[in-house]
Amino acid sequence: MGCAPLIEQQIAQEQKIEKERRTKYVESHPRLSATTRKDILNGIVRVGMTVDQVRAIKGTLYWESSSVFGDLKMETYKSGRTWFTFYNGKLYSSVALSYY
Repeated sequence: MGCAPLIEQQIAQEQKIEKERRTKYVESHPRLSATTRKDILNGIVRVGMTVDQVRAIKGTLYWESSSVFGDLKMETYKSGRTWFTFYNGKLYSSVALSYY
């Protein structure tokens, strides 16, 4: 029999939870632009998104660091092997690390 069906069920359940989280966010934020709404529903992270929008897509973000340089507030969060850097609350960059 193997574990494949069980793993497939787990993946399907996780995808369902992710979709529900994204849909709930979009429905509770009716002023989102059509592009941002579509990106969130499709799980696409784009530069310029807010921390909450990225969190709606990726789930839990783990805070890594925060710094202030004059009027610039820089925050770094982590999700899995991806780091997200926000400047003044907007996504500036994301870096996904791969391991060999």
